[in-house]
Amino acid sequence: MANKSMEWYITNNDFEGAKERLDNTSPNWKKKWYAVCETIYNNCKDLAKKYILNPLEYTVTLIEKIVGKRKSKFDDNILVADGVDLLDNATQKCYLFTFFNDNDEMVCSKVGTTIRSVKQRLKEELKSKTYTQMGCVRAVVNRVYDCGDLPAEGLESYFRANYIKQFPDSFKKNDRFIDTFFDLKEADKIAEKYLKKA
Repeated sequence: MANKSMEWYITNNDFEGAKERLDNTSPNWKKKWYAVCETIYNNCKDLAKKYILNPLEYTVTLIEKIVGKRKSKFDDNILVADGVDLLDNATQKCYLFTFFNDNDEMVCSKVGTTIRSVKQRLKEELKSKTYTQMGCVRAVVNRVYDCGDLPAEGLESYFRANYIKQFPDSFKKNDRFIDTFFDLKEADKIAEKYLKKA
């Protein structure tokens, strides 16, 4: 059976099928299949609760709710990118979050640290005046890095320095980047480079 056209996927709102095509396409077609996924994503608002689109990498990432007892309304608004380990047993953690408003539009990305659980830290952020005033109602944990015995602020500062250089106009003190997606493959390289120096 012949492959279906891009228009077919859009007409039928077949997001999973378009994502499968995106995941298996050649580099030359990646941008076009990403555009198909983006069109369907914008047509079907419920997809924002299941997937994150990254226009820098032309990728679609599955997100998961944090499993556990629901203790507050914020628990339903804390999501984790597929394959991300929250590293609850690690003490020094550096994280990358992306915040969204109630229209499921990305507001900002953030780099930060915590010695407590990432879930607890993110819940505090969503409750804070800073993020409520920005209209943030949900967030996704994109990465968590274990800094071992090093204070996590070192890796956070290294990320911030790299990102300020890359996105000077979107930087908002002290750790937010407005309307900016982090390239997560690049983030992994930044973290690896820093943590290797130790």
